[in-house]
Amino acid sequence: MAQLSTTVRDFAYVFFSSSFGQVLRIVRNLVVAGLIGPELFGIIQGLNIFLLYIPVLQLGYFQAANREIPQLIGRNDHERIRSIEYNGIVVLAASSAAGLLVYTAIFLWNLPELSVVARICWIGFAATLLQQPLGQFYQVLYTAHGRFQEFSRIKVLESLFFFALLALVFVWGYAGQLVSLAVSAALLSFLLVKKKPVPLAGASPDGAVIRDMMSKGYPILLSAMTFNIFYTIDKIFIVGTRGAEEFGYYSIGASVFQVAIFVPESIRLISYRYFNVEYGKDRQNERLRSGFWLSFLIVSMAMWCLSVASYLVLPAAIAVLLPAYTPAIPVLKVFSVTMGLAAPGMMLSTALYSVHRERTVLKVYAGSMALFLVGIAVFVNFHLPTVMVAVLISAAHGVSSVALFSMVVRQPEYALPSRSKRTLFIMLSGLIVLSGAVIAAMEVFGDPLHPVVAAGFVMYAVMMGLAALRVFRRRHAVL
Repeated sequence: MAQLSTTVRDFAYVFFSSSFGQVLRIVRNLVVAGLIGPELFGIIQGLNIFLLYIPVLQLGYFQAANREIPQLIGRNDHERIRSIEYNGIVVLAASSAAGLLVYTAIFLWNLPELSVVARICWIGFAATLLQQPLGQFYQVLYTAHGRFQEFSRIKVLESLFFFALLALVFVWGYAGQLVSLAVSAALLSFLLVKKKPVPLAGASPDGAVIRDMMSKGYPILLSAMTFNIFYTIDKIFIVGTRGAEEFGYYSIGASVFQVAIFVPESIRLISYRYFNVEYGKDRQNERLRSGFWLSFLIVSMAMWCLSVASYLVLPAAIAVLLPAYTPAIPVLKVFSVTMGLAAPGMMLSTALYSVHRERTVLKVYAGSMALFLVGIAVFVNFHLPTVMVAVLISAAHGVSSVALFSMVVRQPEYALPSRSKRTLFIMLSGLIVLSGAVIAAMEVFGDPLHPVVAAGFVMYAVMMGLAALRVFRRRHAVL
C-alpha cells in the first residue's frame, strides 16, 4: 500500500509539473508568435531542431544509464551505480564540447547567407544548446533514483521563471526571447546541479565502463533518434520548400502536439523506472506485467481525451486570439488526432526497452520512417498542401503503434491470455481506423463533424475501459 501511495504521488507531481509547464509554454509561444511574427518565430523554432540531435554525441551513454541504474538498484549493486554516474560526467563534458564545436561550424558555414537578425538568433541560442546535455544527464540521475517529486518542483520553478521572462519579449522583441531562453537555461542548470551533486571523491574515469554503457545504450539512442526524426524532418522539408513564414504557421500546430506529448512522457518516466527495478529483481515478474498494461491503458485513454479536447477547442482559440495564424488550423486539427496515435507507441517502446528489446523498436521505427519518407517524396514532387505532411506523421505514428503492440504481446515478460490480446489489439486497431476516418472526414465536412468526432472518442474510451476490466480482473494485478 505504501508503494502504491508513493507511485500515485509521483504520478501527480510529474503530471502536474509537465502539464503546468507545457501549458505555460503554449501560452507563452502564442504570445511570442503574435509579438515577433511568423518569420522570426519560425527561425527561433527551427533552431530547436539542434536540441533533438545532441544525444547523438553521447553515443547512448545516458540512455543506457537511464535503464541500467534502476535495474542495478533492483539488484542492490551500488558500487556499479556510482561508477556509472561519475563516468557520466566525463561523457557530459566531452559531448557538450563536441556539440558546441559542430554548432559553431554549421553557423560559420551558413554565415554569408544569414541576415543580421538570423545571426543574432544563432549566437543567442548557443546558451540553450550548452544546457541541453546537462539537463538530460541530471534528469536521468533524478528519475533513475526515483526522485520524481524533487525534479518536478525544480521544473515548476523553472517554468514560472521562464514565463515571467515574457516581459523581456514585450520590451526587446526577438532579442528578449533569446535572453529569456539563456537565463532560464542557466537557472535550471544551477538548480539541478545544486540539488543532486555527483560524488567525485575517490572516483576516476573508466574507459571499460564507458564502452560497456555505450554498447548497451546505442541501439536505444538510434531508435529514439529515429522517433525524433518524426519531429524534425517535416520541419526541414517545409522550411526548404515553403519558407520561414509557412513554417511559422506549421509550427503552431506542431508545437501543440510536441507539448501535449509531454503528458504521456511524464507517465512514461515513472513507469520506465518501475519496470526496470522490477526487471532487475526478477525477470519473470507479475508486477512488471500488470504494471505495464495498466500504464498502457491509462495513457491511451488519457491522451485520446486530450486529443478530442484539442481538436474541439484549440482551432477556435486560434481563430479568435491569433487571426493572423488562421492558416495553421488544418495542421493543428491533424496533430490533435496524432496525439492519440503516438502515446500508445511511446508506452509500448518503453516496455521493450526494459526487457532489452531495443533492436526490435529500432526496426519498427525504421520501417515507419521509410514509409514516411516515401510520402514526403510524393509531397515534394506533387506540391501537395502543407497539411498533408501532418497527415503523413499521423499515419507513421499509427503504423508504429500497431507494430509495437504486436511485438510486446509476444514477449514472455508481458504475456497475456489470448482473449485479452485480441481485445487490446482490436482496441488499438480501432483507434487507428477511427483516427484515419477523422482526418479524412474533417477535411470534407469541416466543423459540423465535431459531434461525430466527440462520440467516437467517447466510444473508444468506453471500449478501453472494458478492456482494462478484462485484463485486470484479478485483485493482485494492480500497481
